[in-house]
Parts: sequence; C-alpha cells; structure tokens
Amino acid sequence: MAIFGLKVLMGTYIIIRAFETFRTYTKKHKKQCVKVVKTARGRQIESIADANEIKVEHYLKLSTAAIFLVPLSYFYPPLILLSIGVISYITVPILKKTESSLIQERRFKGDLLNSLISIMCIATGQYFLAALLAWFYHFFSKLALKIQNFPRLLFLTHLFEWQPSTVWVLKENDVEIEVPFQMLNVNDVVVVNAGEMVPVDGLIVKGQAIVDQYALTGELESIEKGKGDDIFAATQVVKGQLLVKVERMGKDTTVSKMGERFFKM
Repeated sequence: MAIFGLKVLMGTYIIIRAFETFRTYTKKHKKQCVKVVKTARGRQIESIADANEIKVEHYLKLSTAAIFLVPLSYFYPPLILLSIGVISYITVPILKKTESSLIQERRFKGDLLNSLISIMCIATGQYFLAALLAWFYHFFSKLALKIQNFPRLLFLTHLFEWQPSTVWVLKENDVEIEVPFQMLNVNDVVVVNAGEMVPVDGLIVKGQAIVDQYALTGELESIEKGKGDDIFAATQVVKGQLLVKVERMGKDTTVSKMGERFFKM
C-alpha cells in the first residue's frame, strides 16, 4: 500500500503539472479567448481576488480533512484510498515549490527538505504524518501571505474613506471643467492624468495608460489599460491619460467595499 501511495503521488503530480503546462500554453497562444464574468449590462469585470490566498485556503482545508480521514481509515479501510488521493493532492504544491527553487532559482531551500520528508512518509505508509506536514506547510504559507499583504491592508484602510475634493470632468466641445467631487454624476466622463489616482469605478472611453493596481490586487507590476477596459477607484495612473465614464462613486466603489470587509474582520 505504501508503494501504491507513492505511485499515486507521482501520478497526481505529473497530471497536474501537465495540465498547468497546457493551460499556460493555451493562454499564451489564445489571448483573445478569455473567460469573463459579466454584469447585468454584459460588461467584462476584472477579478481582483487574491488567487494565491484562495489557493492556500483551499489546500489548508483539504489538509485538515486529510488529518481526520487517515485515523478514520483505520476503522473503515476503504477510506485509505481516499486519504492517499487527498494527501497526494495537497503535497503537490510542496513538490512544485521545490521544482521551482531547484530548476528556476537553482537554490536549495527548505521546500526540498519538506518534499523529501513528505515523499518518505508516503513511501513508508506514514500517511498521518504526511497529512500533518502538509497542513503545517499550507498554514504557514497562509500566514506568510497575510504578513506580506499587511502593508496593502493598511493602504486599503487609509483609502476606505478617501475621496478627492475636486475632479476634472469632460464637457461638450472637449472642455475640461474642475468640479467638486460631490457634484459628480454617473455617466460623467472624468479626466485622469499621469500621477493621479482614479477617483471612481468606471469604463475607459478614451486614452491609453500604465496603471498601478497594487492597492486592489496586490500586483507589484503595473499594467496597461485602454479604451473598453474597466478601471477602479484607488488605482493610480503611472503614465498616460484616461477618460473614464463614471459607473460607481464613493461607498459604492470596489475599494470602499473591500475596506468595509477589512473593518469587519
């Protein structure tokens, strides 16, 4: 059964890595075929969820389940097959991290030791220890993400009640007028220049710019946005100029809703 567990682990790892490689290849060669989430008006919305944190939470929950599954398998032997499958699945991220450090970074890191211990536990039939090791690995990964995102959370807290005193609005004949933020209405077109923070959630109707979205997504690299793209309040235009059609303001913006969630934590 121990050799069987090792085979399941290797098989699971190979299948998942093959699937991820295929998905990466598909994304690179079919950039236009992107799955989108739509509002009632049928417009594309960018997901701002932290994918890494969601993944870690997913693996942590499965690790917890595996810790309970293994002891139960002693009373109901058929559960051992399910336990091996779950343990193999939650061990894959540890192996992937090791692969990355060895091949890409060319460094020996703690992940290598974690991988070796996990493989030895599975190879010798110590499934409970393997599940426990995986749980600690994902728990500390989640903790590390929380610490890493702490500056971002402070920034969001600061932005929760942030709003500019005035904004520039494009009127007829392409005339820009400075108006108080409180007088801004939905469907107005706001002008956002380089170095300025976007004051509203809206749709870019004209212009091209490099936008810093760190406050919302945690992305360290700025991205390029242009006509037809959605843009969110509290993101910053690094370079370029954008004309943004107002959709949501104040407490209805994405950053305000995120701030409310953090205050409730």
